[in-house]
Amino acid sequence: MRRVEYEDKEYLIFTRSGMTLLAAARERGVPIECNCEGDHSDARCALKFPLDNMYLLTPVTPLERKTLGENKIKVGWRLACQALFK
Repeated sequence: MRRVEYEDKEYLIFTRSGMTLLAAARERGVPIECNCEGDHSDARCALKFPLDNMYLLTPVTPLERKTLGENKIKVGWRLACQALFK
């Protein structure tokens, strides 16, 4: 199980290889929204993932860098629809 933060609340999620962070969060009932068909300009599906577990996820995508910015990425924020578990 992994701990994530969404809208100032912490949740525990189960993860599996090949699963998106979004799918794992939704599976555990995290009330996460996502505008995957949109331009991600509001980053509704941004989750904070523990930095010490970041190795479990695929590398940050260019879309995440554009949407979240380096400061948020450095402290563990990811777009849940972009991050996949390895």
